[in-house]
Amino acid sequence: MPDQRCGELLEALSLYIDHEASRSLCEELERHMAGCLDCRTVLKTLEKTIALYRGRPDEEALPANVQRRLMDILGLSGPAAQPDGEAEPG
Repeated sequence: MPDQRCGELLEALSLYIDHEASRSLCEELERHMAGCLDCRTVLKTLEKTIALYRGRPDEEALPANVQRRLMDILGLSGPAAQPDGEAEPG
């Protein structure tokens, strides 16, 4: 069962994960997690979630024809705006 400190310490996990926590806070969190299965589970879950997010493939770029139409709609089309020197279809 989580103790009273769990809530307070869990609020600091983002600092800990991002390596922005002070040394004393890191030590306090590590001491607490050594004896608290619930907090260790939360930490491992957050670490896995971050790793999965970072490992996802980059979003694909818009297809060239969709990009051109979008630029036309936004009024940003023109010779300088065409990718790879493509001419605007006439």
